[in-house]
Amino acid sequence: CKSTEDSTARTSFISPMPSWNGPPPPPDVIEDSPITPGFLKKKSVEVVCLELGADLEELEKDEHIRGALEQGGVMVQEFAKQVEAELRQVESSSVREYVQQSSQVLDLHNEMQKCDGILAKMQEMLLGFDADLGAVSAEIRELQFESRRMRTKLKNRVSAESKLRTFLDNAAMSPTTPNTICEGEIDQGFVKAVAALDAQILFLKQGQQREPRRFYKYASVQELGPLIDKLKTKACARSREYLVDKMGHLRKLQTNVELFREKHLTKFASLYEFVDKHSPRAALELREFYVESMARALHTLFRSYYTALVKFDLEVANKHDLVCVQEAAVRSTFTTRVSLAKRGDAFSLGDRLQVLKKIKIAAPPIIIHVAQAENMHFPFEELFRSAVRHLLDAVQAETDFVSVFFFFRMQKIHMINTSVLSL
Repeated sequence: CKSTEDSTARTSFISPMPSWNGPPPPPDVIEDSPITPGFLKKKSVEVVCLELGADLEELEKDEHIRGALEQGGVMVQEFAKQVEAELRQVESSSVREYVQQSSQVLDLHNEMQKCDGILAKMQEMLLGFDADLGAVSAEIRELQFESRRMRTKLKNRVSAESKLRTFLDNAAMSPTTPNTICEGEIDQGFVKAVAALDAQILFLKQGQQREPRRFYKYASVQELGPLIDKLKTKACARSREYLVDKMGHLRKLQTNVELFREKHLTKFASLYEFVDKHSPRAALELREFYVESMARALHTLFRSYYTALVKFDLEVANKHDLVCVQEAAVRSTFTTRVSLAKRGDAFSLGDRLQVLKKIKIAAPPIIIHVAQAENMHFPFEELFRSAVRHLLDAVQAETDFVSVFFFFRMQKIHMINTSVLSL
């Protein structure tokens, strides 16, 4: 029965719906469509009904509307009046409650005004902070740009300073260098001055190779070039004179060749290198003079050594000794056995076997003044070993000196040694 009443109420609610007197709804098709006008009117009414049904289904979900629909004989106008009365009552109660709470609302308004003022101040402060941060950020960017610019300047200055220092160290000449080369004694100070001059000559040569057209147009190079040429000639001449003088002392018999070369030639090997670089002809003359002087020195040394060495020869046999010896001379006194220890001819080894042992352990040669002081005598094999050992020591010492002084490789060292020892 309730469902019947609901359907009746719904029917009564829908039935008094007035007819539509306004403009016709927009057509769903264009005007040029071949569909008939009657069909269009029928279709528009159906669409409106479907939309109204959907709205009613949505309204049914509301509690008040559903409750009004469920009441059987209640008309919509009465329900609307009831709703309006309720709204007026709620409005009146709201106004009374607002009037009662007006003081609190005023306090709330004042608090909101204060908060609004505080927020405005905070906004102003934050805007100031934002402006300050923007200024600081711009200043930081400016400082970063300035820092990069200063770093680039510093890098360029360091590079320029390094190149300028290199140029000045090689181009600028010490005031003492010309005096030392021209008038100073030939010692280690002279060697250092020649080395500095050689470095400046090399610097000018490298600069000419880098800039063959512009290098000699520089004022410093034009001023320094003639002075360096004069000093180079003077250094070569004085170095040659010194080395010729010292090499000439090698011919003297009283000279200790090893000590003399170590003191007066090896320490000044850089002078020969300088002469070899800048005056090859003078260097060739020095080599030839050294070969001649050292050849004569070694020839005199070995001749005197051999002459003194022969004096210590132990005579084992002479022209009066026989090859065959009678057994009675070598027979033992108490027995009939032959004792070879009593045999003193050239076929008896005696102490000559020790020569082989000395060769094995590379014993030094015989020292003349020691053997002479102790009145020592040696067999001829020992004298021969001593002479050969002395010759080998001389060859080794000569090889070491030539490799250090002349800066030669093994092939040229062999050539010089052959020339020195050929006499």
